[in-house]
Amino acid sequence: MNLKEKLAAKQKELDALTEKVKSGDMDSIASAKSLIAEIDELNEAIATAEAMKAHAMPKAADPQHVDPKAAGETRAKSLGEHVARELGEKSYAHGQHFTFVSSDYGAKASTDVNVTPAGVSGALTTFDTNIVTGVRRRLTVRDLLGSESVSGTALTYYVEGAVEGSPAATAENGKLSQLHFGDPTPVTESLKKVGAFYKESDEIISDTPWLKSNLDNRALYLQGITVEDQLLQGDGTGTNLTGVLKRSGIQTSTYATTAKASDLAEAILDAATKVQLNSGLVADAVVMNPTDYETLRIGKDSNGQYYGGGYFTAEYGNGGISANTSVFGLPVVSTIAMAQGTFLIGSFKLGASVFSKGGVTVEIATTNEDDFTSDRVTIRINERLGLAVRYPAAFLKLTKATA
Repeated sequence: MNLKEKLAAKQKELDALTEKVKSGDMDSIASAKSLIAEIDELNEAIATAEAMKAHAMPKAADPQHVDPKAAGETRAKSLGEHVARELGEKSYAHGQHFTFVSSDYGAKASTDVNVTPAGVSGALTTFDTNIVTGVRRRLTVRDLLGSESVSGTALTYYVEGAVEGSPAATAENGKLSQLHFGDPTPVTESLKKVGAFYKESDEIISDTPWLKSNLDNRALYLQGITVEDQLLQGDGTGTNLTGVLKRSGIQTSTYATTAKASDLAEAILDAATKVQLNSGLVADAVVMNPTDYETLRIGKDSNGQYYGGGYFTAEYGNGGISANTSVFGLPVVSTIAMAQGTFLIGSFKLGASVFSKGGVTVEIATTNEDDFTSDRVTIRINERLGLAVRYPAAFLKLTKATA
């Protein structure tokens, strides 16, 4: 019995169970599920056999194809590797043209098409496909915040209103103290979309290690930068997120324009104290520009000793030096996403969270514009996300005082 005959037999068995399944018979439902799984496997086997028959070289003999299961590969370590692996399994290099959408892993002109660089043409087997070019910054801000997912297109949450009065010790038969809770303010955050597309030639896309590197080191990195900037600085207009720094209700404070390193450190401690006093939450980080971190790091006392430790040791020769030394125990996050002269102190994990729908998706298609006839593909990256700041008072924006 060949594959198609087996498929017909299994389909006939499934049809015979229809009435019992509708009646709710549990044994029949279980049998139907098993038959459906077998039918899916047979359909896949038939499709594979027909595809292999259509090619001059069988898929199994293709030296470029590696079965991840046979090779004992584990879960992809990055989204780029995940996409490259799935694309490789679809045998794109054999000439099958399709629209590809990556499964969930957790703007330039359309005429700007990336083609195989002349310097590596014919030598891709020895070219370092994982090379990273250009300036790279560490992405840190999103990791500071809480994370959650939504199923709809928007999220409504409530910001607590002011509380009037407080409980008090009361004598027997005495009048109790009165409390009044201000009405909570509903805030609705719509999902915003961050994404981009770029084009690649067929020659580049057929080399899946190159695709992995291109996604991880270029496209997804640039996507991450945009998201990080939006989470901090987004102004909320149009399609922009409203970043933490632009939120109504966050605390503000200033430090003197002539502040020394020690004065600035004290201002940061004061900000952390205000976060705890006015929100009840404890600050867990301070975000600042690298230039401002340098100002703090090279601050010296009257004896010329660095407050944060010298070149090779910690404070006053005690222990080893550490990167991004904390300020009064508050972890420092140094990033150029923050403007020089501005500091954000807050309870990031509890005060706000990033909510998303479906995570980052990568789509690859040959059907955009004239891609099919030009032997190229369009790669699109998309993410839908929003920022919920449930406790605005859990954040304080510290800036330099105006003259």
